[in-house]
Amino acid sequence: MVTKNKKAISTIIATTIIILISLVAVTMLWSSVKKLTETVTLSPEISCFDTKIAPPITIKSACYNSETQKIETELKRNIEDIKINSMYLLSASNEWQCGIKCSNCIILKQGETKRYFLDSGQKPKELTLKIENCIIETRDIGSC
Repeated sequence: MVTKNKKAISTIIATTIIILISLVAVTMLWSSVKKLTETVTLSPEISCFDTKIAPPITIKSACYNSETQKIETELKRNIEDIKINSMYLLSASNEWQCGIKCSNCIILKQGETKRYFLDSGQKPKELTLKIENCIIETRDIGSC
């Protein structure tokens, strides 16, 4: 009668289980690290400092049309894929908002240039562009 070595079989099973658990752990760790690295580059929340260094939107021109009593401003967006939830144009007495909460004003798409006409009773001295909670640029307003 031949006896089987049950101890050797349990060692093989234990080693196989340890290898499988290790592979699952490495896969989970890789998945987490990969998600972190992808979300950092495409994150909607970038720092204000980074936004000022390489602004996603800039003011190309700003002028006040005395006939229509509107500020005419041209904005240009760069080609980076940064999600912008809200954009504000500010003067001394007014604030205009573009974004999710406003259906009348749409934020520029990547690489797009657009002209905005902002109602203003009087000519303000300057126009400020604010993205999220970060002031990006201030430009003097001339006459059109």
